[in-house]
Amino acid sequence: MECGHNINLAVSHSLQRKATEADAGHSESIADIQALVNVCKDIVTRVKRTQMQHELSTTLKQSVSTRWNSTLFMLKSICDNLEQLKTMTERSTF
Repeated sequence: MECGHNINLAVSHSLQRKATEADAGHSESIADIQALVNVCKDIVTRVKRTQMQHELSTTLKQSVSTRWNSTLFMLKSICDNLEQLKTMTERSTF
């Protein structure tokens, strides 16, 4: 249990922190990853709020701060449904 908690803390802090001088060579990568996760969270939220979830073959998973692997599950669910999500956005803006 301790190991899972430590992984959760490391992932959470990495996704939420601001780039520092120590990150000089990686600050763009960190910002890109943070932006990707935030956009994916927005996509999942919008799809669920507009009730378009039922049009997908599998459900989108939302990232939950208390579950260290939920960010991975969220990214995978977006990836698995990417073509359907593209089709949905072409039909209408949600």
